[in-house]
Order: sequence, then C-alpha cells, then structure tokens
Amino acid sequence: MATKVAFIAHGFADDYFTPWWRPVREKFEYWGYDVVEINFDGLARTIDSPRKYAEKVELRVQSMYDALEEEYEGAEIVVVGHSMGGMVARYFIEKLGYEEQVDKLLTFGSPHRGTLVAVPFGVPVFGSKGARDLRPGSQFIRTLNSEGLADGVDYCAVYTMNDPLIIPRKYAALPEVRENDRNIRVGRSVKEIFNGCISEFSRSEYGERGGGLRRDDLLTGHVTMFYNDETWIGVADFLGVDDVGRSVRGDLVRDVRDDALWVAEGVVDRARGVYRAVSGD
Repeated sequence: MATKVAFIAHGFADDYFTPWWRPVREKFEYWGYDVVEINFDGLARTIDSPRKYAEKVELRVQSMYDALEEEYEGAEIVVVGHSMGGMVARYFIEKLGYEEQVDKLLTFGSPHRGTLVAVPFGVPVFGSKGARDLRPGSQFIRTLNSEGLADGVDYCAVYTMNDPLIIPRKYAALPEVRENDRNIRVGRSVKEIFNGCISEFSRSEYGERGGGLRRDDLLTGHVTMFYNDETWIGVADFLGVDDVGRSVRGDLVRDVRDDALWVAEGVVDRARGVYRAVSGD
C-alpha cells in the first residue's frame, strides 16, 4: 500500500505528455510518491472553465473511490497543479469539499488572483470560458478567494517574476499565507538580472569575479521553472523531503532523447484512448 501519492493536473491548453512534465514525474517518483496524472480535454483543447474540470476530477475520483481507498488509505495526498491546473485543484478542494482528503496543494505558475493575459482570450462569444474565469476580478476568482484557503491543507505556490503568462507576476503568489503555507519565488527579475550584470561589469575592471547572468536566470518562465533546481529545492523543503536528488538538467543529448520518448509515449497513449473511444472497447 502506497504511503505517498501525488495527483498532477496540467494547465490551460496543455496535456500531460508535453515534455515539461517529465522532470515533475521524475522528482516525485524519486521522492517515493505514486504519481496519478489527471488529464482534461487534451492539448490545445483544455480551454473550458476550471469549474468544469474540477467537477470532472470529482467524477473521476468518485468512479475510482473504492480502488483509491484501498490503495491510498492513510497515505499522504499531495495535489499538484500547473497554471490553470492549480486553480482547478483549489476549486476541487475548497468548493467541492475535498479538504479532508488532501494534505497538501502545490501550484506552479497558477494565477491565484487572475492574470491580465487572459483578458483578450476571454471576450464574449468568441473567447473561452477558461480565459474568462482566469481574468482578475472574475466571478470565479472572487468566489475562490472569498472564504480563504481550506483548513487542514498546506498550500505552496511556486512562481517567478519572469512568467510571461501571469500579469502582474505577483498574482501567482497565494493571496494569503498561514503558518504552514508558503510562496516560493524562483529566480531573479529582469531588473535584478540587469543590476547583477552591471555590478559584474564594474567588478571586472578590478579583476574580480562577480555574479552576472546565470544559467538559472534563463529557467524562470511559465514552464521552464520546472527545469530550475531552485524550484525543487524549495518544493522538497515544503514537502519535508531531505534528499532533493540530482539536478533535473542532465546531459543535453540525454534530456532531448528522454523528452522525445516522453512525448512519443504520450502521443501513442492518447491515440489508443481515441481508438478505444471510437471503437467502443
């Protein structure tokens, strides 16, 4: 019987077989978690309301209830959501009444207070319901934040100051932080990087080595944060994991090969699912 399980939900227009999910799965499996993927409508098609997807999660949980209870009874339950997936997870926990079943919620680049990027994609008639719900001040955002975070669940939001899909960037941080909750900011802002480079240039005149542009400065975007070791150091600390493990970035050739295999396996898996649905098997 598993003692730890991570339920992982992807974000807007995403799918679980996109390559940035590989380092996420590798980390959680290394830490001893069973990983359960939660897919929605598929790549480029997951654009509906987070409420709808939270209800789909509930239906899946209910259909698997007996098996889940047998397999994970007494286990530590961690829900992981990226981007809109984090908002789906919050709605599932806070509004559909699953706070007693979940121990921790971890979000990456989730617009906890909305994002202005969603505004042009949420126009009436032509826009998507998902984008409308993710606008700052939307009914969905107000409903979600009106009563605070769920009691008994520890929250952690990982965010960066260079995320092009969360505007303002600080809206990816939790709106409130209690004793066991935390916001983890990964990387430096563009201004901090610029100041560091200027400082480096000034020190170089005296033959000293400073802290200019770093490799990790390029890994602070909406999905590239998954490849930043600073991300996983913070997550390991939140989860109470002693051994962070090796870097998520290895040899470039190996990483490209593994990502290609991950995508290929995902495409085959989705194709099988479509075939089963069409054939009725």
